[in-house]
Amino acid sequence: MKTLLFAIVSSAFALTACKSNLRSYELSADSTRVQVTIEVISGSESPVLTKGMPGMEDIKYGLEGGTVIKRPDGYHLFTAEMVGDPHWVKMKLGHWLSADGKNWKRINTLFESSGNFTGSDPRAAVWSPMPFFNSKEDRWNLFYVGYKSKPDSGEMWFGNYEGRIFRAVSKTIGKDGIAGPYEDVNLILEPGKESEPWEGLQGTDSFFPYEAADGKFYGFYGSSKSQFKPIPAWQIGLASAESPEGPWERRSELNPLNNGLSFIENPVVTKLDNGLYLTVADAGYDSSGFQRHAFGYYWSKDGIHWSKERLCYLENIVPRWWNWMRTPLCLIRDNDSIYTVFHTAYSKQDYGSVGMLKVKLSIDTVTPVRYLDDRSTAKYRMDAEDVGVVLPYNNGPYSCDILGAREAIINKDGDTYYLFYDGAGPKGWLACLATSKNLVTWEKKGKIIDFGKKGDPDQAGACSPWIIKEGNTWHMFYLGTPNTTPAPDYIPAFPYLTLKARSERIKGPWIKQPGVIPFKPVKNSFYSSTCSPGYVIRHNQEYLMYFSAADFSVKRTLCIARTKNLNDAWKVDSLPIVPQSEQIENSSLYFEEANQTWFLFTNHIALDKDGEYTDAIWVYWSKDPEKWDPDHKAIVLDGSNCKWSHRCIGMPTVIRYGDKLAVLYDAPGGNSISHMRRSIGLAFLDLPLKVPVN
Repeated sequence: MKTLLFAIVSSAFALTACKSNLRSYELSADSTRVQVTIEVISGSESPVLTKGMPGMEDIKYGLEGGTVIKRPDGYHLFTAEMVGDPHWVKMKLGHWLSADGKNWKRINTLFESSGNFTGSDPRAAVWSPMPFFNSKEDRWNLFYVGYKSKPDSGEMWFGNYEGRIFRAVSKTIGKDGIAGPYEDVNLILEPGKESEPWEGLQGTDSFFPYEAADGKFYGFYGSSKSQFKPIPAWQIGLASAESPEGPWERRSELNPLNNGLSFIENPVVTKLDNGLYLTVADAGYDSSGFQRHAFGYYWSKDGIHWSKERLCYLENIVPRWWNWMRTPLCLIRDNDSIYTVFHTAYSKQDYGSVGMLKVKLSIDTVTPVRYLDDRSTAKYRMDAEDVGVVLPYNNGPYSCDILGAREAIINKDGDTYYLFYDGAGPKGWLACLATSKNLVTWEKKGKIIDFGKKGDPDQAGACSPWIIKEGNTWHMFYLGTPNTTPAPDYIPAFPYLTLKARSERIKGPWIKQPGVIPFKPVKNSFYSSTCSPGYVIRHNQEYLMYFSAADFSVKRTLCIARTKNLNDAWKVDSLPIVPQSEQIENSSLYFEEANQTWFLFTNHIALDKDGEYTDAIWVYWSKDPEKWDPDHKAIVLDGSNCKWSHRCIGMPTVIRYGDKLAVLYDAPGGNSISHMRRSIGLAFLDLPLKVPVN
């Protein structure tokens, strides 16, 4: 069921937007009561620094990581240059300058690795140059990583291992000495007896120093257990010191940072004018091989205690010139709430390159939810761990989802997952299909059903298909409508109808069954405007469908329809399963055998000054799938735990995946509340599911 009028307040919290001048923003006492959103508004259509440009002639594999600092004479880029073989071992740390961020000149080499591939040299490879102005010394300090290198052995990756953090000091006094030359002065962090359990063979993989609110200096450092393949996680922790020179000590009580991702690397910290600390980091890859076209960010009031990580996506906003998104290098304020982010990424020729983005930064305070009417709220939470976008819109066959991908419905047949979803195409919304073996890498197949002919109940939209198999036949119950909003969005409009199709195979071809009418809207009833399909289960020798119901005042709920014959009419229960004041739509069920409990996942609709919007995924629980208590519900996903969409969370669908329950959902991202340009995300709940108790 679609929600025609759409705005959002989180079901766990409401967001009060900070005005555009971030200087005037007063931080709350708790960083968790602040929410930061970074949204890409534009970007370079091609790399601003890449192969073939002046200064890049002797850099064989490109650039990766580092940072950018803005000075009166322009942008200073400090980066690792992959100059030769062995790849990732023969390196230089380079310094570049640009007045406009688009035209770059190489200034000098800061350090060069030996390229030694025997495991004997701690500077066989050098990476991650991070300059920091040391006011006490009145000199720039350069922190960088040195690795040993040798051929891999079994599962152990020795290309870059036993990383150590070195500190060098500019020989030129003052801030104009940023170009150096630099000389090494001390080793500040290394693997050994002080290493913590989460650190691995890689040693320390990056280090970014900054001064925190307590007057001490802190530095993010990273590590991974690269003695295993696949590497299970890249994590970061904090070290602190009384001064940049050290000695630096790991802060084991804070480590590793609980950021909610299995991959985080190369953090860069910025202190905003309002005193908030904001970190951007590489979050583009994890041990499953899943690549995000995004960078991560998180924030802190004091620079010590940090929020969970959020994701800022580039895809469908910036022309995709990259094959693999990597590291954000900075967050440089342009004016008001607009910032510049330079980032590294591998081009489609697998060459490390630099891109340039413009982003909008907004800060919101988090306050208790207040709806504008008497609709229900949920007092419990069953938080899912969000992964982020797994199926972006706008790359389906024949432009089938050029304007959006939403209303995900998951099935599994054999070892393949089948994701049915609504593709917002050039002529309207149609059910589309994508397949996957692992829920994160999908192959889009295009539309699976078409519009009806003029006068048919699905002439304007045929979408949201719920699928069930009986014998050798697959049965589809899909949403049809004769009405939509005007072009170009063509959002389905009332009435929402349940229609039928069948196939011998889950992937189709699907044959419509216009003679089968499961049920229809009933005038003056709680389903007078909407009786759109929902999840189907087999229970007590009959089929139960949890369909979406709404009247013309747009009060929404779920109701059970039942049948013993999937090709016949269904009988609708006289009352919905919960009151209309719940304001919910769409359904997906899971039975937890461990405690013999049914869990019903659904979408909640909020109401604020902007109107109505889906704001959260809720779950209800019951021992009896025909009896549901409206007080037995919890929030699964909303703006507080979704990594990439902070106001609007769309329809859920669930399926078991190993020892977890996968939750797929749609959302527009950032602070958007639009029906359009949505993508499909993935989150997980641990199994067995347990009823919340607090």
